Amino acid sequence: MALDLTDPAALAASLDPPTRALIGGRSVESASGRTFATLNPATGAELAQVAECDATDVDRAVAAARTAFEDGPWGRMTPSDRKRLILRFASLVEAHTDELAIIDAPHFQRLRRIKQLGFAELVFPGAVHNRYLHSIGAMHLAGRAFDVCFRDKPFATKEARHSYRHCVRLAALCHDLGHAPFSHAAEFAMPPLRDLNIRCYDPEKVAHRMGERASHEDYTVAILTQSSLAETIREHFDFCPEHVARLVSHEVMIEDDFFSHGEFDLRFLLSQIISSDLDSDRLDYLLRDSYFTGARYGQTDVNWLVSNMARHVDEEGRVSLAIDRRALYAFDDFMVARFHMFVMVYFHHRTNAYDRMLLEFLDSLD
Repeated sequence: MALDLTDPAALAASLDPPTRALIGGRSVESASGRTFATLNPATGAELAQVAECDATDVDRAVAAARTAFEDGPWGRMTPSDRKRLILRFASLVEAHTDELAIIDAPHFQRLRRIKQLGFAELVFPGAVHNRYLHSIGAMHLAGRAFDVCFRDKPFATKEARHSYRHCVRLAALCHDLGHAPFSHAAEFAMPPLRDLNIRCYDPEKVAHRMGERASHEDYTVAILTQSSLAETIREHFDFCPEHVARLVSHEVMIEDDFFSHGEFDLRFLLSQIISSDLDSDRLDYLLRDSYFTGARYGQTDVNWLVSNMARHVDEEGRVSLAIDRRALYAFDDFMVARFHMFVMVYFHHRTNAYDRMLLEFLDSLD
């Protein structure tokens, strides 16, 4: 049935919005039978009487959900199948206990409250996803990229492989820790770099920008190396926070040879998994932002790109990220998709206008 959009008032009058509670897949009255009025904010007229739910209705909903769960696949599983499933879940939790300690830290949990695209949700209403989701996705892709690049397991020991894998996954997980509220839109308010007093930076590499505004990457390095999160990393891993920070920023100074394995230097490849033209960050946010905004430009074949990653070793033993020629067209599509997302989503003129309004508002407070 087609809607007649030429007469909005008549269309509104014809609508019959749901006014009862949805429990167990059915529309029911509240247990108390009470209702409350919803009003038209423009005219003040009553629109409908809606069921007023209380704790009793919550209990009804929980009981219905429990019944649905028992009647589903879990209820049809044999005790041995249930045991295997629980043990599998427990083994996954145990295998990632150290990474969960970082995720549970307040420094990472704050990312739940930072929107991935800042004010873009005012233009693309579905863009309500946050940096928390993106960071976990980036960590997953970084782990997959590592596994593919080192599929032949060229490490001297199993422990060495686990250490490098944890380090690159942790760098991907923590790469956005330094984002301010509203994500990139608020970076103009960050202080000069010298005010952060980041001790692990190479003085020669940052000397030219000490008086310039700090970036969210600078804050990320500071949080990783100079907050209580640094001690959490030391407690749970056999590498230092500075090693993780080195994969986030090339300006971090490392005094040991952690990234040297035999005659090979792995730092460059691991850094490229975190930040490059084909890093886990971009592979995640393009697809995620495309999904939540509804813009199709960012739809790329991430699985094909990751499965065709490889490594290249130069004459000096430096290991770099490479890609199989079979995925060249997919990589080309990925680069074009990123350009289109910047033009159509990230630099949308209305989003830029909201960014400017934030700047003007904060300036007006001085």
